[in-house]
Amino acid sequence: MLSAGITYSLAAVAVAATGSAAPTDLKLARVDFLNGLVIIENVGQTYQSLAGWRLCSHDADEKNRFTNASAFGRERLGPGERMAIHFNNDASPTDPFAVNASSLGDFATPLAPDAYAIQLFQAPGLNDPEPRMIDHLQWSIDGADDENADELSGEAEDAFLWTNQSKWIVTTKRTDSIVLIDEQKFLLPHVPEDYYVNNGVPCNKADLNEPIGELDLADVVAFVQAFGTGSPAADFVAPFGELDIADVVEFLRLMDAGCS
Repeated sequence: MLSAGITYSLAAVAVAATGSAAPTDLKLARVDFLNGLVIIENVGQTYQSLAGWRLCSHDADEKNRFTNASAFGRERLGPGERMAIHFNNDASPTDPFAVNASSLGDFATPLAPDAYAIQLFQAPGLNDPEPRMIDHLQWSIDGADDENADELSGEAEDAFLWTNQSKWIVTTKRTDSIVLIDEQKFLLPHVPEDYYVNNGVPCNKADLNEPIGELDLADVVAFVQAFGTGSPAADFVAPFGELDIADVVEFLRLMDAGCS
């Protein structure tokens, strides 16, 4: 674990002299909870070296988990290429764009939809003698603020990477993935709405409302509202185009069947 002095140094250099983020085309483009992946993507038109780059992560229990400065070696990404970090340490040894998290150094674990923040730090250069934070994202269930996971969120806001340290990507317990929307990749600072949140596969046709993947009172309310307004969302069985008691019976049957 890094000393307090080094941690402070890395956080402090997140802010450029101009108050803006360092120019880079490498982005934290996707977090896949189902497969335990964090994806770094080169969204630019030229090759980008990963040599000397670092990641830092935090959750409700751990903070300032930095990877090693030499962990990526001389890896580089071409335009549109992605590097997958495998938190389950199941990266294929023959895949040049896959790396096990354990080989990079410390991460806050587990990688889950609960409160979590992660930053990408650029390697030192001639004009930047210290690493500089160049990308950041944070998420939490229901968007709740977390005092531990937001350890470097203020620095991300100051560096014009994140709109507001108290704003979180809203997840649920069933969130499968978080994906940076293509149209938002070049915009800074990022806001939670720049990311698409996949909240899982619906249980069945009765799963009409959040949280997707769970049948509860919210689905009943959604069905009643749809039925009351004559919406096709409540049209479960034939004769289609007509809402009647058969649709109610089918909805109740699906609710009783539950989620597999």
